[in-house]
Amino acid sequence: MLMAVSMMAPSTQAGELNIEFTGLDVVYDGSDLFTSPSDDPIDVVTISHDGFVYPAITLADNPGISVDVFVPQVLNLDATGDTTMSGAGGYLDLTLAGSDSLEIDLNLVSVSWVDVQNIVRFVFAGSAGQVDSQQLPYGLVADDDVTIAFSARVRNSSLTTAGGEVTGFRAYGTGQVTGTATVIPEPVSAVLLLGALAAFASRRRS
Repeated sequence: MLMAVSMMAPSTQAGELNIEFTGLDVVYDGSDLFTSPSDDPIDVVTISHDGFVYPAITLADNPGISVDVFVPQVLNLDATGDTTMSGAGGYLDLTLAGSDSLEIDLNLVSVSWVDVQNIVRFVFAGSAGQVDSQQLPYGLVADDDVTIAFSARVRNSSLTTAGGEVTGFRAYGTGQVTGTATVIPEPVSAVLLLGALAAFASRRRS
């Protein structure tokens, strides 16, 4: 007897989506905040959904993974510490393994400059955004509304100021995208073969 069995996981599973990446390299030129190079190679991307953490995507195994961030019109940052809102038109694009990617249009971005006793300096940024296009791994489909954040430590040798305002720097750090996503699993087909033994009894005619 041959029995074919088709098994399908639940068609949708909604849950919290969290994407974290390391190796972010951003530049500030006195006006805009952006990755440099524009498609900045990142070291590791970690994706979790509803508390489950998927295998990390690493630059060593996937040389094409990168992030492209652009935050326009970040103006008049007080060098002693400040928070300001960016202009419109920012974006964050993640390129993952193979053809996987996530492109996000940003709302106005809150950018904070932190100076710790003229020794250590950080830049923090956060914004809501909308998914423009996506092809995520593991069958994940993100909802339209997401939140992005990144934090980076400034390389002191790159810092420039004028008139008490920050006019330029380079910083290195991490980024995060959070939201809600649904898993659209692929069907899993299994064929179970149950062996049927035919018993042949041969009885000799007496």
